[in-house]
Amino acid sequence: MARQKAVELTTIWNDKNVTSALKIRVMKSMVWVVFQYGVEGWTLKKSDRNRIESFGMWCWRKMLGISWKEHRTNISILEEIGLQRELMGKVARMKLLYSTSDTLPGEVQEIWH
Repeated sequence: MARQKAVELTTIWNDKNVTSALKIRVMKSMVWVVFQYGVEGWTLKKSDRNRIESFGMWCWRKMLGISWKEHRTNISILEEIGLQRELMGKVARMKLLYSTSDTLPGEVQEIWH
C-alpha cells in the first residue's frame, strides 16, 4: 500500500516547481506513515530489515526520478538529499516504545525525548 501511495504521488515527484525539502516532507508524511501502520505488531527478521531498508531507498529513488539502471549508490542518493537512513530506525523505535509503554513509561520517555 505504501508503494502504491508513492507511485500515486508521481506528479509531485516530477514537478520541478516543488522543492526537494517539500518532497521529503510529503514522502515522510504520506508514504512512510502508510508503511508504518501497525508496525508495533510486526516480528522482524534480518530479511525483513533488509526489505525495509530497500523500501526506504526505493522511495528516495522514486522521489528523485533515479532509475536503478543508473547504477547510483545508496550513499550518493542519501548525500544528494542530505539525509541518512532512518526508516528502519523509526520502525525499531516505534516497536520499542510500544513494547515498553506499559512497563516503563517515564524512563522510555526520557530516553526518546
